[in-house]
Amino acid sequence: MLMIFISHASADTDIAVALQGWIRATFLGGVNFVSSDGQSISPGDDWRGKIEEALREADIGLVICTESSLSRPWLGFEAGAAWMRGAKVVPLCYHGLRVESLPLPFSSRQALDLGRPEDMNALLVLFIREGGFDGSLVERKPLSPPLRRALSTSSQPPDVRATVEFGRLGARTRDLARAFKEPQPAFIFQLENHGTVPVYLEGGIDILLKDGKGKLMLRDFDGVPLLRRDLLPGQSEQVFFRLDEITPEQLATWDSAFFRDQIGRQFTVRYDDLIKAIDEFGEWWKHQQPSG
Repeated sequence: MLMIFISHASADTDIAVALQGWIRATFLGGVNFVSSDGQSISPGDDWRGKIEEALREADIGLVICTESSLSRPWLGFEAGAAWMRGAKVVPLCYHGLRVESLPLPFSSRQALDLGRPEDMNALLVLFIREGGFDGSLVERKPLSPPLRRALSTSSQPPDVRATVEFGRLGARTRDLARAFKEPQPAFIFQLENHGTVPVYLEGGIDILLKDGKGKLMLRDFDGVPLLRRDLLPGQSEQVFFRLDEITPEQLATWDSAFFRDQIGRQFTVRYDDLIKAIDEFGEWWKHQQPSG
């Protein structure tokens, strides 16, 4: 029996349901599949276990790619897990997303458009080949996905603004009284979503060094991973970076700083803010050095 895994965001459940219904009607009992739509995983089931089991057993992984779903990190995780196991991974584009605009890593696979009959015929051919079905016995029924909506995200890019200022944080200690009495220097970064599009921030802060001498990647704060969450329109988020083990000479090599989202878009910290924060740290540093 052919095992198909369907990866999708909750907002695209209607597409997944239509796709599953089409597969069931076409191949009857010859195909089994799992997705998170609530139909293939019953109430009370261990859904994480079901998904992990399906990824291990999948012959084909279908990834429903829409402009609103690409910022969801589990799509890339599930697609990567299926691909590493050796399954055929097929991105399926819809709602505001075309095959030619599909970003990496999804564009490294041969993608199809759910709205194109010829692409869906190619998908049926893949099912027939991988499942060992007799193609002459397969009745090729048309797929009826939900009406394709033109999302505003296609014409309105995200408007995320990043700033930074020099400040002080409590010292690294479990003694709260001491932590507040001995504040340590830090950069306080702030991200604000001024647009109408949610973004999924992931990965922390990237620092580019001057003269092309490389990049620093700040991925955690006191051992806690940075920025793996949605930043919705109107929301802001603060990120802290301790400077107690940094010198002004090291900061002087910084050229720019930026954050990125799950699909690789960059949000650069205002240059004037970065220079001002570095200068203020330098002044603070001077006052900490022994006189004479």
